Amino acid sequence: MLRVDSESNPSKQDEIFREALDALPKNVELIGRYADFLWRVRNAYDRAETLYKRALKVKPDGAAGLVDYASFLFATGREYDGAQMSDRAEPLIKNSERLIHADNRR
Repeated sequence: MLRVDSESNPSKQDEIFREALDALPKNVELIGRYADFLWRVRNAYDRAETLYKRALKVKPDGAAGLVDYASFLFATGREYDGAQMSDRAEPLIKNSERLIHADNRR
């Protein structure tokens, strides 16, 4: 758990995210959480989009990153781009589900 989870001040949350990202610049989960925060809490759409793209550079087939970025694109009125991200994510999600089901049968 990041300290950000127990902090209620958005400015301090932003600072915590930036410090964590400096320490772990390739952590895609952290990059995604910060992007979501920038979008949903700070309304910093340009910064959020930069981070979504950064997460996808680090992990291009990350289903979670693709889905999060697609949600952002849909919410900001870019349906075509959001649909493309969703299309990229769909086979990755289906493959993950198959792996989970196969693992549960063992």
